Amino acid sequence: MTALLDLVLESHGTLERWRKFNAIDVNLSMHGEHWKRKGWDGVFKNVQLKVQTKEQRTRYTHFTEEGVQSIYEPDRVRLETIDGKLIEERVRPRKAFEGHTLQTTWDRLHLAYFSGYAIWNYLNTPFMYYMSEYKNIQGIMMPTKRRAFRRNPDGTLNTESVLVGIDISAITLT
Repeated sequence: MTALLDLVLESHGTLERWRKFNAIDVNLSMHGEHWKRKGWDGVFKNVQLKVQTKEQRTRYTHFTEEGVQSIYEPDRVRLETIDGKLIEERVRPRKAFEGHTLQTTWDRLHLAYFSGYAIWNYLNTPFMYYMSEYKNIQGIMMPTKRRAFRRNPDGTLNTESVLVGIDISAITLT
């Protein structure tokens, strides 16, 4: 590894320590214009989330309604009851976005795929540039806040409205 990468990993808790954990459990709230545009404003208020660290898998508990969980995996996304009974699923979910525009609204499986994919990356790469606040959890610096803004035509940030806001709390590493 390069000296810079070693420094980054060391400052976030070391790769050796990171590899000891299998999952990250958090409470999460997301908001912003993106979710409104896709037809899901307010759906991510204080939800429970579990992401795996050794496989690409995300589970939201009480996803879009009480008693429903979403499970994201790269080639399959599904909704189940809390006790594991299948409600609906989509195989090869990325293909379901073909032909979409910025204005295209999403169904629950689109939402489960996109949010599961995105938050898995945010939490499994805590040293990346897209999170702005961190908290030390069991020796690992974990992200707790993200704000994404649109850009003005001159390239400056338009901070008048949040495109995507993420607030993470109650983090547990297992």
